[in-house]
Amino acid sequence: MADFDKGPILAQARTSIDPRETATSLHDRLAVLGGQLLAPTLKDLAAGTATEAEQDDTLATTCRKFTRTDGTVDPSMMTAEEIDRRVRALLPWPGVTCPIGETTVKILATTLEPTEQELQDALTLPCANQTTLHITKLLPPGKSPMTGAEFERGI
Repeated sequence: MADFDKGPILAQARTSIDPRETATSLHDRLAVLGGQLLAPTLKDLAAGTATEAEQDDTLATTCRKFTRTDGTVDPSMMTAEEIDRRVRALLPWPGVTCPIGETTVKILATTLEPTEQELQDALTLPCANQTTLHITKLLPPGKSPMTGAEFERGI
């Protein structure tokens, strides 16, 4: 394994991850948090007062690069929770595609426990192990994003 990010730690912060957090919302929160750490860290470095902590290389992990096929889901083989997690993790890229009837759509938003309004706007998708996914927003080929209910009505 190649050596990644092997230097000392100059600053770090902790943040919780909400159970319904998406990759996009986490990215945006981490960008703000990183920006808040940057200025004081650079000031400490310039003043010679920065403290360094060594990294524990035994705790380091890596992830392979995602491909488009990572975003392909099959509701007959995957539970609603598995698909929901992929949607939240793989948007915006590579995105999640799913066959629905004769069409393969890009799933943009889902829920496992819909509110009354979400249930009215959602496409209900039966999944493996008798689980149900509610698709609240999707993108059919050649069309604009729409709710699951709009897709069902053929809009």
